[in-house]
Amino acid sequence: MKKNMFFAVFFAIIAFLLSCSLDPYGEGLGLNSTGGDTSIIVPNPNVEPNNNNNNNNNNNNNGNNCSKPSAPSNVSATAQLSSRIRISWNYVNGATYYNVYRSSSYNGNYSYVGYTSSTSYTDTGLSYSTTYYYKVKAENYCGESGFSTSYSSAKTYSLWEEITNL
Repeated sequence: MKKNMFFAVFFAIIAFLLSCSLDPYGEGLGLNSTGGDTSIIVPNPNVEPNNNNNNNNNNNNNGNNCSKPSAPSNVSATAQLSSRIRISWNYVNGATYYNVYRSSSYNGNYSYVGYTSSTSYTDTGLSYSTTYYYKVKAENYCGESGFSTSYSSAKTYSLWEEITNL
């Protein structure tokens, strides 16, 4: 009996470890894998985006010419799953990272979602069959650009669409 219990626990642990390391989308890097070309980033609670609401000029540029980056262009959003959308945009020269904003309508209020240093971001934990709108701002030590010159939207899959597409 003890031997059977040992093997049952052993195989349960092996099955659990394999489920954590295999991805049903063929990437083999875990459930949140993006295949290496995007970043799944969660907002850093220790870093707030620069909302240009303060007048402190603490950018430490020591008198050098300092300019904010220009706004990103060609924002594109693509639904990947029922709860995940990938947003991408063109590289902005001089940007250190990009702040991603989301709204439930194209002309609504855009809320900060997170940031990344790459030109793509994967927004996760979204609701099924819902359209989301995205804009992006570029930022460096001099400040944050205005919103991207365009917005993009994508609708997450319904649970049925996701199941039938697997």
